[in-house]
Amino acid sequence: MEIILIIVAFGLIPTISLGLFYYRKINDLLRERLTASATEVVRQAGDTIEAILRETEAVRTLVIMKANASEELLTGAVPATGQPARAARELNEFLQNLRLSIRYLSNIYLVGANGVVYSSAFIFDSSALLAKPWVRGLLDFTKPREVFHLHRVDYDANIYTHPFVLSFGVRIARRRDPRHIVRIVIDISSDELAASLRWANLGKSGALLLTDKDGIVLSSGRKDHVGCDVRSLFGDCAYDPAGASEGSTRECGDNLIIQRGIGSAGWLLGVVPLAAFYGEFTKVRNLFMLLTLGFAALTFLLSVALAHRITRPLQRLSMAMRAIQDGDFSVHLRESGTREIASLTRSFNAMGSEIKSLLRKLSLKERESLRAELLALRLQINPHFLYNTLDVMRGIAHAHGAGEAAEIARSLSALLRYSMVQGADIVPLSEELASLRHYLGIQKRRFDGRFSTRIRVDIDAEGTKVPRFVLQPIVENVFQHAVERSVAPVSIRISVREDGQDLLVEVSDDGPGLEEQEVGSIVRSLRDGLESKNSGIGLLNVHNRIRLAYGEGYGLAFASAKGRGTEVRMRIPLKARRYGKK
Repeated sequence: MEIILIIVAFGLIPTISLGLFYYRKINDLLRERLTASATEVVRQAGDTIEAILRETEAVRTLVIMKANASEELLTGAVPATGQPARAARELNEFLQNLRLSIRYLSNIYLVGANGVVYSSAFIFDSSALLAKPWVRGLLDFTKPREVFHLHRVDYDANIYTHPFVLSFGVRIARRRDPRHIVRIVIDISSDELAASLRWANLGKSGALLLTDKDGIVLSSGRKDHVGCDVRSLFGDCAYDPAGASEGSTRECGDNLIIQRGIGSAGWLLGVVPLAAFYGEFTKVRNLFMLLTLGFAALTFLLSVALAHRITRPLQRLSMAMRAIQDGDFSVHLRESGTREIASLTRSFNAMGSEIKSLLRKLSLKERESLRAELLALRLQINPHFLYNTLDVMRGIAHAHGAGEAAEIARSLSALLRYSMVQGADIVPLSEELASLRHYLGIQKRRFDGRFSTRIRVDIDAEGTKVPRFVLQPIVENVFQHAVERSVAPVSIRISVREDGQDLLVEVSDDGPGLEEQEVGSIVRSLRDGLESKNSGIGLLNVHNRIRLAYGEGYGLAFASAKGRGTEVRMRIPLKARRYGKK
């Protein structure tokens, strides 16, 4: 593996790094040229639109001069008899002539001080025009004298031909009196604006859009874009309402966005799909990447072949060493390879044979030591329970006669017989439960009315083989730490069930529980396998016997809290390996 890494480090990695470096340089250069080209197109398009707007301002100047020359428009006065119709006709003709002189104009509207609307349009809705908020705002001297608004027109009968317009609005007043205000509205056709920008080339898939301040497309070479939110077309990042008026450039998804302000009314957006621009470069890039990957694969295969030829014997030796570390001492290698490797193999085989011989001797000693330790642990059962039982029998015999004493004697006899059977370390769970019931029968007479028991055993678990005498020490712990310390009756619950591949025995009570310090002492005692002041011999005896029999993963778990009772869990494998004699 080290040889492979060296070849990759000194051959493959520099090649790939150099290729990526040149790829990024070419990519940056193309991106820079794309941005400069697209920015120049948008700048020229913006200049064209601004030229149209300046020409429109000239028209606005002529209309203002006409309005200033008309006393009736400024004051709202009624012309002399027979003059209103002729004056209106002349004014409408003047506006129509102006509209026809410039093809960008959609229509011109002149609102007199008396609210009468004159227009270059033959059919229009004056009430809809006057209802526009920005038209009404021209009557307010606290608002700007001039406005520039881009919107969908709904007051002109020509709406289906020019649905979107850019509207200039201006207020004329001799006195700061809303009753003497003339308003002028000049609409520019968005379609004509789009036609004037057909020369702008941003690629086959590129688009040049004119939007209002809210990002709504008002003019575009594509009809399906008009009226849509630019963010819904190209993503939220396509429109920046706080962008710089002189222009900004950014990437948005798969597009390059160039944004430029158009006066104070809206924005001009150039959208260039990066995929279309990079089409040819993508082919070169893909070919380069394919060649690089092919070279990398070839280098890797050659490295593996060379490494296997050199290191295969060493790898086999290394795998054999790991097998011995995992406990497989049957490994024996065939001598092969160079003279040095063959010598190492002979030494390895000799070492394995010596280890197997030593382990056989050690195993015999450990089995004898384990048998002696198990016997010593079983002899550590606390004799105080037998003394207390005899005291109870004596007290009952004196107080009530021989009936109950006989029953206690029977239970005690069964317990002694069960505990002193020779040669059987593993018994069915049913026998262990029967012995426990004899023990509870004796304790019921000792602690009359101070505890109750509930035993629940899965039927499938009754035939499970368990170590002899493991339940009574756990239940005895309940009497020591719960029943003897409690004034109120204690409920003892014993549950035996299968838990996956294990047998789980849970002994719990609702007694007073133990202090945190006592719990810690017992838990540490069980963890270390050493007797402590609070653990006593019983629990530690059972825990050590189970761990010696089945391994470190099994044994007792102890939990208790002040005022919440105590719970002891015993876990042994269902298919437990046998220890001791059958």
